[in-house]
Parts: sequence; structure tokens; C-alpha cells
Amino acid sequence: MPMKYKSVSSRLRASLGGFKISLCLSLTGVVLEAIALLFIYNMVLLTDFAHWLIDTTLELLFLASISHASRSYRRFPLSTLILESVLATIVALAMIGVYGHFFVSYFVSYGAQELSGSYHPLLASVTALGGVLTAIAAIVQRRRYSELRLEAIKVDYVHAAIDTLAAIVATMGVLVVSYTGNPSHEAFFIAILMFFVVHGVVEVLRDTFKTMSGRNVEPELKLKVFEKLVKSLGAISVRAVDARRIGSFYIVSIHVAVGPKTTVEEAYKLRNQIIDLVREVNDLVYHVDVYISPFKRPKRERRRPRAPLGPRPSPP
Repeated sequence: MPMKYKSVSSRLRASLGGFKISLCLSLTGVVLEAIALLFIYNMVLLTDFAHWLIDTTLELLFLASISHASRSYRRFPLSTLILESVLATIVALAMIGVYGHFFVSYFVSYGAQELSGSYHPLLASVTALGGVLTAIAAIVQRRRYSELRLEAIKVDYVHAAIDTLAAIVATMGVLVVSYTGNPSHEAFFIAILMFFVVHGVVEVLRDTFKTMSGRNVEPELKLKVFEKLVKSLGAISVRAVDARRIGSFYIVSIHVAVGPKTTVEEAYKLRNQIIDLVREVNDLVYHVDVYISPFKRPKRERRRPRAPLGPRPSPP
């Protein structure tokens, strides 16, 4: 990694370019499919458009959070994380309501002899172009991840790769239905594409439910942080580690025990060291709470006082 990207804040600022490219490509895909729907309507294209729309909206919210964090690293208010989570939940619920209406109506009125709309092989060029756009986004973000090693970039390029697979399925669906005209084939591809839509929505709603119910614990991050601290701190006893997710970021709590003669200055240095170690594990850790307590020595059992030594009394 280049020296100019040594700090996490500088890497966050450097990552913005890749996220902006990814967002622009997503917006382009949304606009292309929206224009195609104005001329040719069918459920395969509508399902793919719904997937594009929710992913683009969530990516816009994530970019706003990353941009805010890069300008005021670790100093932006916690309300920003909560706002991101709330907005993402509203978007997910809106998409479920709007697209769910079309999806349910389609299968309720499904007829084995009717298609949901018109199809043409040239329509596959729209979905195929969408796949090319997501593939470009995945490649760009994969290269940025190799350079910056930010977990947020990894999440984005993996998601872009999944979206490319969805575009391939949509393209196959348009071509197959265009040539066969079989409503069963249409229903099959709509059901597959629906999984991609549901995946994005359920992921957002699941995170929101976990946050509201206090079950937003991240066990994998907890384990990584614990192993990092145990390996790096040596004689310092790591008593407990807790990691929770709010929106796109994490909050970590650490409890360590130190010797009773540890000074305030030493404890302060230890706290800063622990915070740096935790953020080496994951760059999206928003806040680290460090609790420092003294070692508690086990209480020794009090021995019964012995009888004073002296001459034994002679028997009568």
C-alpha cells in the first residue's frame, strides 16, 4: 500500500472516486431500463428494473455516509448512522410495497397461455448492457480494493459481481421468452430474478430488525478483534469484546484488565493503542469504547489462629 494511503481517513477519501464511478454506472443502468419500459413492458424487465433501482438507491445512501465519514473521520455524529439505517429501511419497504403489488398481481392473474407483456430479442441488449455496466463497476472496485484494502470497497465489488449475475439471468430470460413465447418460461425467470430483489430488501430489513432488537452483534468481527488484541497486547488481559453494527458502520466495546499500579498516563496510552488495533481489523469501525479495570486478586482464605505453643498440662 502506498505511504500516502497509510491512514484510514486518507484511504476513505481516496475510495470516493471508485464509489462515484459505481454509482454513475448504476444510475445509467436504471435510466436505460426505465426508458426501455416506456416502450416495451414485461415483468422480466420490470423485475430487473426493480433490482437496479433498490441497489442504486442503497448505494447512493452508502456513498453519502462514506463521503461524510471521509471528511470528518470518527467525528460525525451517531445520528448520521441512524439516519442512514432509517432511510435504507424506508427505501426497502417502499420497494416491497410498489414492486410487491406488481409481482402479486402477476401471479394471481397468471394464465398459462398469456405473457405479461411484449418481448423482442433486441430487448436483451438493454439487460446485457446493464450486465456490462455492473461488471465494469466490479472490476474498478476490485482494483481499488487491491490498492486501498478497505472493507467497504470489498462489499461493493462483491455486490456488483452478484448484480452482473442477475443481469445475465435477465438477458437469458428475455431471449428465451422472446423465442419461445412460453408463459411458464417467463414465470420461471421472474421467480429467479425475484430472489435478487428480495435478497437486497431482506438484508436491509434484517439489519434494521437486529438493531432495534439489540441483536446486531457481529460475532466474526468480535473474534477477529479479540485475536488481534490477545496477540498484540501480551500481558494485558482481554476480559470482553463486543461488536455491533449500525447502518454501514460498527461500534466496538473492549474490556481489559491491567495491573493495580498502572498510572493514568499508561492507561491513556493503552486506550489509544487498543483503538488503533481495532481499526486495523476493520476500517468501518465508527467508535471504540475501552473499559480498563485493575486485576482482581483472588481472596485468600483466612487461616485459623494457632494455639500458643507451651508446655502441655500434665494429666491429673
